[in-house]
Amino acid sequence: RRELNSEYFDILLLHCVRTADWTTEFAKLQDEFSEAKHKKVILAHGASCHGLLPLRAFPGHKWLDVALLRVNHNGTRMDNLQGQDNAPGVVQEPVSHIAKIHKQRTGVIGMKIMGEGAFRTPEERDASIRFVMKLGTVDSVTIGYKSTQEIDEAIERINTHLNS
Repeated sequence: RRELNSEYFDILLLHCVRTADWTTEFAKLQDEFSEAKHKKVILAHGASCHGLLPLRAFPGHKWLDVALLRVNHNGTRMDNLQGQDNAPGVVQEPVSHIAKIHKQRTGVIGMKIMGEGAFRTPEERDASIRFVMKLGTVDSVTIGYKSTQEIDEAIERINTHLNS
């Protein structure tokens, strides 16, 4: 905090939880994050999910103020079982968990919206943004960019789908 000249952090996440028993595995860190939140050193805590097995444990885990979750229209780089990328049904299960997580009033941040850069055509990017914006269960998104043109395009597409 001293290096950043800040009295607190808005959000602190357990990064890249990968196991089905992550809630037990990281119980001590969760307690420490909760204590920091109580002291107002952080305002919210949560986790970023990397895999279908840990994602299945997110719904019902009330400790999560924020969840950073992979989501897009066709399952590219989304949470799945190993070897299932783009397999039939790979989108439905994560999306159903995302809905449950959102319903418990956990803030949902969508990541991998552009399939970790795999969506190269404007049509693919538009399909993904439209899908995520229409879910109604993703509160914000994070998208990586290589140019200002990509930023402008994403803003335009997001605005189009949010306002339609």
